[in-house]
Amino acid sequence: MTRDGSHLEFPGGARFAFTVMDDTDVATVENVRPIYRLLESLEMRTTKTVWPVRCEEGSRNFWLSETLDDAAYHDFVVDLHTRGFEIAFHGATMETSPRARITRALERFRGVFGAPPRVHANHAYNRDNLYWGASRLDDPVLRLLCGRVAGQAAHLYEGHCPGSPYWWGDLCVEQIEYVRNLTFSEINLRRINPSMPYRDPSRPYVRWWFSAADAEDVDEFNHLLSRRWENCSTGFVPAASMMGYRQVNGAACSGGGPGISCCASSPRAVGRHR
Repeated sequence: MTRDGSHLEFPGGARFAFTVMDDTDVATVENVRPIYRLLESLEMRTTKTVWPVRCEEGSRNFWLSETLDDAAYHDFVVDLHTRGFEIAFHGATMETSPRARITRALERFRGVFGAPPRVHANHAYNRDNLYWGASRLDDPVLRLLCGRVAGQAAHLYEGHCPGSPYWWGDLCVEQIEYVRNLTFSEINLRRINPSMPYRDPSRPYVRWWFSAADAEDVDEFNHLLSRRWENCSTGFVPAASMMGYRQVNGAACSGGGPGISCCASSPRAVGRHR
């Protein structure tokens, strides 16, 4: 159902929509091109995030990753874009970036693809992340617990904090339409977040938030899809193309109503650094 009470309709009489948002962590042309060629052969179009600029200082965890500053990777991603895949923003680069580098990365993205990114996802422990860590939570007790469990300072992430060297909230709300927030081990996000994408007045530097299922590797991906998707067929579409629906009602497969699911995935084999 939409907010005005009308039924949500999908093309071809489908009862649900499903997409994949691929975090670019440790992505190279060599390790992801076969996946995207397979998706294209199956007439699937998904969302791939990128880092627009290289990380000059290096990265302990993500040093194998390629960015748009790598010529072969740049050409590969541009080709994906021309073939109908959505390209999204995963921050400026693989490690923490000051405002100047974020500004340069957004300009690079716009220069390569002709428009700002519509979708952004925070990355790992980058301090320029927006409303990340304990700042994702409202309850002060949960915030305290989150900080202690994660071993992080309460204000580690400052992308949304004016005056911080990592501040870029104004650039986000000006240029980016949707930001991924919470992720779940649940393929039918209607059970958890039926109103997505949603606005949060207490977090004004993001226009619209959306949630996602979380699949770290092929085993987790298959587990998410098992038992719920028998006798169903699906087409993959870019994440942003589904975010125009301001509310989602109904089960993704078995409930008889329309639903939307977004699965966050990555080529990484270890570590939960989203």
